[in-house]
Amino acid sequence: MLELWLELGVETLRWINYGEEEQISAVRREAHSHEGFSLEKEVCNHGFFMMAPNVWNPSKKTLGRPLRLLSDPSSSVYVTISQRRLSRYLIIGKSCTNNNMTVTFLLVRFHDTDHLSSYDREYILKQIVRMLRLSPQDDKDVTEFQKLHPLAKQNGFGRLFRSPTLFEDVIKSILLCNCNWTRSLQMAEALCGLQLELGTRTKSKLGNFPNPEELADFRESFLKQRCNLGYRALHIIELAMKITYEHLDLEEMLAVEEETTAFNKLMELNGFGPFVCANVLMCMGFYIRVPVDTETRRHLSDYHSIDRNVVKTSSNDVIIEDIYGKYSPFQCLAYWFELVDYYQKELGLKLSELPHSKYGSVTGTLMAKKFTSEEESTPPTKMQKKKQPARRSNKKWKFV
Repeated sequence: MLELWLELGVETLRWINYGEEEQISAVRREAHSHEGFSLEKEVCNHGFFMMAPNVWNPSKKTLGRPLRLLSDPSSSVYVTISQRRLSRYLIIGKSCTNNNMTVTFLLVRFHDTDHLSSYDREYILKQIVRMLRLSPQDDKDVTEFQKLHPLAKQNGFGRLFRSPTLFEDVIKSILLCNCNWTRSLQMAEALCGLQLELGTRTKSKLGNFPNPEELADFRESFLKQRCNLGYRALHIIELAMKITYEHLDLEEMLAVEEETTAFNKLMELNGFGPFVCANVLMCMGFYIRVPVDTETRRHLSDYHSIDRNVVKTSSNDVIIEDIYGKYSPFQCLAYWFELVDYYQKELGLKLSELPHSKYGSVTGTLMAKKFTSEEESTPPTKMQKKKQPARRSNKKWKFV
């Protein structure tokens, strides 16, 4: 097993071969933006961390999954990422005079291998940086958002977890559409299981998420049946074929400064509606739009005490702007901060502590059904039979 260390808070993120503590060397910034970094919080804040092939270990607080190799894109290596804080290090050429200063590192273990080429190491580093949003632009976004949202800063929130590639984010966004959360999890797991069956060299019991080349040659009927994708199979195969055979480059296509331009380009793709596009833009670092689905509407109603009929019949964009507009251009981050807060309060534990078997229950809609069924199964008391106080509603929206 190969072990490499990644120091956070340096000008340029790079691998460090770690032996003894005194052998660590790195050039540090005066005020680094990764201060207060928590792997647990940076991973367990969005549903994508629950979707295969990601594996979060609640007891060890590690993230595991296969990552692609540049030398052979059909091959993957299984990695586990953990966080360490060390008390001593060397600044190039001289000892540190403050031995009490702690330094945050990510320890990355590459399983079933003891060697990786420098090209593969850098390619994997790029994937880790993307997943955990460790780029300079991500640092800037976190700083600016937390200035607008002090409570988010207090809770260490600002980096929404995402996939190592944009393609995986896009496909997972499609898997979220028109189905419950449990099925989304099942479809992602089935796709990873299919990738494992392709016979690629993955040192893992769990396959990686399939790339465009691996999906492009499947028939729609096969994917529908094998992975229970339904209508999504056609859209996924069409996108994979465009990338593989027509050389569509998603990163290049969406490399624009204007969020509206990126949104319109995504909307041109077959099967991409407003929800998928908004979700993809969020993964890219555009946070202006809040992806709207049934869970979003439920949250607006329950968390902000807005009458459900108002949420159904009024413009969600207007309601969202009224609530989250003050956080512009980070409305989506403010929304997800609330959503995670709601889930954890309802569950009575942090998302990072949740066992894998309970992932399917993490939606407000399912929680509400669970609580409703429990209430209905309990005979009403005399006090409950009396007139109950009306449900609190947001007066501003009551008669909109």
